Amino acid sequence: MTAKCRQCNSPVPNQQRPSSTPNAQTTLSHKRPNKHATTTVASPFEKRKAVAFFTSGRYIGSLRAEEFLSTFLPYQHPNARRLKPRKERLDLMRSVASQQSEAEMYKPFVQALENWPPRDPDRKTKLVYKDCHSAGDPNCGGLSVDISIGTSSTRRFWEDKCYIPFSEQESHVKIRFCDSSDPFCDRQMRQRNVHLQGEDEEEYEAGMDDDQCVRDDLDNVDIPSPLPDCGPEPAEDESDDNAEAGQKGFVWEHHPFENMTPKGISCRGQIAYYAAALLTVQYRVFFFQLIIFGQYARFVRWDRSCAIVSERFSFVEEPELIFDFYRRFAQLDSINRGYDPSITLVSKDEADRARAEFKKFSPDAWHGRSQLPQRLYRTIHEQPFRSIEMPDGHRFIVCVPVFSPDRNCIPFGRCTRRSLAFDPGTGSVHFYKDSQSQNYSTILKEAQVYERINDKRRIGEVPRGLCTMISGGDVPNTKTIGHEYWEEDWVYGNVREPIQLITHRIVLKEVGASIKAFTNIKTLLTCVADAMEAHTWLVHELRLLHRDISPGNILMEREADEHNVRRGYLIDFDHALDLARADPLHPPGRAGTFLFLAAALHLDPDDDSQVVQSEKDDRESLFHSIVYLGLLHARHSLSNRPIALERQLNLKFENAGCDAKSGAFFARSYSKIRWANPGLQRFVEELEPVFASRYLDLADCSRSTPKDLVNIVNLDTRSWMDTKIWEIVRTMPSPPEMEFINNEHYPPATATKRAYERQNTENRLGFDGHLV
Repeated sequence: MTAKCRQCNSPVPNQQRPSSTPNAQTTLSHKRPNKHATTTVASPFEKRKAVAFFTSGRYIGSLRAEEFLSTFLPYQHPNARRLKPRKERLDLMRSVASQQSEAEMYKPFVQALENWPPRDPDRKTKLVYKDCHSAGDPNCGGLSVDISIGTSSTRRFWEDKCYIPFSEQESHVKIRFCDSSDPFCDRQMRQRNVHLQGEDEEEYEAGMDDDQCVRDDLDNVDIPSPLPDCGPEPAEDESDDNAEAGQKGFVWEHHPFENMTPKGISCRGQIAYYAAALLTVQYRVFFFQLIIFGQYARFVRWDRSCAIVSERFSFVEEPELIFDFYRRFAQLDSINRGYDPSITLVSKDEADRARAEFKKFSPDAWHGRSQLPQRLYRTIHEQPFRSIEMPDGHRFIVCVPVFSPDRNCIPFGRCTRRSLAFDPGTGSVHFYKDSQSQNYSTILKEAQVYERINDKRRIGEVPRGLCTMISGGDVPNTKTIGHEYWEEDWVYGNVREPIQLITHRIVLKEVGASIKAFTNIKTLLTCVADAMEAHTWLVHELRLLHRDISPGNILMEREADEHNVRRGYLIDFDHALDLARADPLHPPGRAGTFLFLAAALHLDPDDDSQVVQSEKDDRESLFHSIVYLGLLHARHSLSNRPIALERQLNLKFENAGCDAKSGAFFARSYSKIRWANPGLQRFVEELEPVFASRYLDLADCSRSTPKDLVNIVNLDTRSWMDTKIWEIVRTMPSPPEMEFINNEHYPPATATKRAYERQNTENRLGFDGHLV
């Protein structure tokens, strides 16, 4: 019979055809690069352009500089003195704009602000300004920022370095030489005549440590061994005057506030890069940034939902604004400077105990990942820690995160962080995760899912493929505020509506590794059988649909049994849907990781309301996940054909749509690949025709084969898939300890690059490989 897609009633050819990538609504906000491919090294401008592209529409501006200061950095006491800097300071600040190069602008800027603001009763912290442009932070892949701002209370963490690490920065400054490097465009420029009121700066001894407002209680704080400084002094920003302003390959949306010249795009991407690094490694709720370009400057407030930007001002005409900015900043308490009060420093004793336990794991596992870039490896004595107090008061020791410039370079979105978690009370090690969750009562939180699982566990058995949550919930004082400002009168142009976010944390009892690092095929199929069994139980017992089945969301145990086989867990319920509360007339739309979405979820790309995600979609996502991992890391007939393998990964995963994925099923493309492992071969051959039946036109039952009807029944049978996988696993002999290989595939082309060329990111929150 002629195969037709049951969803769109169009004929499906016997051979798979490349399909055009679907439009905005079915694509993820940020496709992750294929780290297994050999990739070319992108230029700094290309990287910044990419970040600017993915953050487009999330800049809210432009608020008058004076209003920015009074709104976000208010004086804590109405009668606080408005100190006015001396003329020498003002002249030094003005001289920054008259330097002959960017490198010459750093020194007078630091000199102008040295020991500012002076000591007074309202100051909460003493600020330290340091030129760091010539030294990169090794915890952030060698990333360096022009001027870093720390405090005297944390000086011991960096005083022996030539830079202030991103993990210890209060704020930082980006300086560009040209006026035209402004990353934004105001509605109009206007003259101001603003005068600060108050007394002149008091005289004080040079070099005097006058920080009496901060209590020095850090004698027992753990100070990890320093990582080696990264990199030689970088060159000044490359000239991009001749770059194409049209940005070939990008589908830019029109946001008038964003400067779309090459210099504007480059600067905007760079400041977002720095913001992502600081927010990632600090567990920071928000922070402030100063941008200087030529004789002008802007203030920026960053959180995980958006960046609020001041109107540009001339610091040659109004240098007092910069001094007032840091004066106000220094009198804010830690919460109003963006710190999460539940994060604290760790004592030497607790850090040593955590190191002793974490040392039993690989450096990758310290950060809850199966793999990290080689350059980020460090010894356990170089790994810094923080203490985290959970919403229920339970305390854990976790790693300070690492920032990978090639991976988590976007400051907005869910921004998931993972780590091992040491319980100082019991001495045990667990798994920690935090992310930015939508802060609405209708959203099902991950901790709520685990609470329901734990409730069931107390009164009966649950599948072994589900973890046990020790602690979890939303974190107070971590809400984003962009949603309160995006419709203000001063906002120029159209912006994306910021979603209110709040930090959400969980600690799980079990610790495992991603199946992306599976050891042998039997372990791979055993783990997915455990995960699918857990998935089926959740759907039918708790009425919860996972909606993001992917290799990254299935763990395998650390220890193998006597047959070299590890069991698995299903994790990450960020996108779980409560089926009991779902409105069939208003479906919530798609969720999932792009590479593994079911073919049916690629239909109607412009209308999420027409897509109803189901248990069958999650099952199909699991099939795609296993085939994808098999293509990358199992032996098969394409293992020695890298160009053909790259084509398969491209057409069936990275750029696949409904036609490509359903066509692959009809053509039996995956079965035609000869898999060296008989168990994997059987998995593909027996499951592929079942999923193909989803897309057949079965309206004319007289032309349907009995097998087609059986497959349709199987798709709707409660435990069909996990039962089938277990049946295959039980027939497999004891495996060798290691079957994992890396199959080469080229020419190099990353999913991220394709995303620039094809995808629109309207109304998407994730930026981490997920549709939302």
